[in-house]
Amino acid sequence: MITDISPYTLALILAAAFASAIIGGLGGFGTGIILSGPGIGLGVMIGLASLPGSWVASRLVHKLGAKLHIVVIELLIISGGLSILVQGFRAL
Repeated sequence: MITDISPYTLALILAAAFASAIIGGLGGFGTGIILSGPGIGLGVMIGLASLPGSWVASRLVHKLGAKLHIVVIELLIISGGLSILVQGFRAL
């Protein structure tokens, strides 16, 4: 749960997110277009939509344990790589 995060960790995460938004928005494509009203609105909507998934993922990681989590991630990476290879060979 989000209340399990210490205030210092949360502050660090928020500061990094804010800095990324400012740097990315001001430097994106050489203009500040990304920081327009619709761009900010879209970013907020995407952020809100990702919160439930992040919460579920954190619960799964806590229940799986570190070793099993690593195995699952490695299997997903291998299956993704194999999928890319198969699609590449089919395109030849």
